[in-house]
Amino acid sequence: MLIVPFLICASAFSVNGIGEDMSVFVLPFNDINTLTRIQFTLLPEFSVMREHGDFRNTFWSYRFQFYMAGPITQWLVLEAGNAERFNQSFDVYYEQDELALHVKAQGALEEVYAGANVRFGPVDCALRGSYLFGTARELWNYSVGNYVIVDTFANQYRGKIFAVGARYRSLFCAYEFSGDYTVGNGTDTLIELPSRLSAGLHHHFGVGTIELTAEHSFWHDTYSSPTRVKLAFSKDRIGCCYLYNPWYIEGVSEHGLSVSYALPVHRLGTITFELCSALRSSGSLQEVKISPRLVFAFDELFTSRQ
Repeated sequence: MLIVPFLICASAFSVNGIGEDMSVFVLPFNDINTLTRIQFTLLPEFSVMREHGDFRNTFWSYRFQFYMAGPITQWLVLEAGNAERFNQSFDVYYEQDELALHVKAQGALEEVYAGANVRFGPVDCALRGSYLFGTARELWNYSVGNYVIVDTFANQYRGKIFAVGARYRSLFCAYEFSGDYTVGNGTDTLIELPSRLSAGLHHHFGVGTIELTAEHSFWHDTYSSPTRVKLAFSKDRIGCCYLYNPWYIEGVSEHGLSVSYALPVHRLGTITFELCSALRSSGSLQEVKISPRLVFAFDELFTSRQ
């Protein structure tokens, strides 16, 4: 038996029709130099929720992410790709006395983006624009005694968001702004997305590479405007990362840890294996998320630029 906090605080539940933010710590920069890169990412996820000794688990397999970037000149790199920005898939059961409620939903707010990185000596400037779209469907199944009521809801999403950034040697900053989308379910409702300011350090030194990123979201709404922190270290083929990610919902926090291993493939690129985990909590409600990721990156040698 699961109790009310699952219906309010479970991470998969939508926030004002949005859902779980999958875009934290995503920056508009790339590391492309002379080779075109084509990249595919597979993102399955397994979650276990616990409340006062009661457990429930879910498994999701998201559609893969595609990314492509290539140099046009020595100072201009263009990129395009897709990603899942907000996830809205969940499956929760609630029971108390004669009332039983099963809520199941599937959907996401996806994005297709295009961007450009312009280099002026040691300075990189980035611009990215995204078209947002998606659908979400919910099934509410109520059972009271011998009576059963079933309600279904469907939403269509359309919107946009933009990001700019600048990087000088080891320092970088980025700003995401003008994000909104329309919810179409008979009547159109416009929802503004939070803007986000990111700044950090990406430095190479003798024993490896360290990255420290801090970002703050500004949401002019009834939700929180959290500050997040990410610390990553890599050496040769191995990397590890820690992140602190407070949610837009007041009182919900997340601590994440990931490890990765990059396997080079001769004359093709790399295959990266990454194991991501996160502990989310709000009061007595806890959720553990495990997401193994597989990234295939291919560098096309025939498009090198001198």
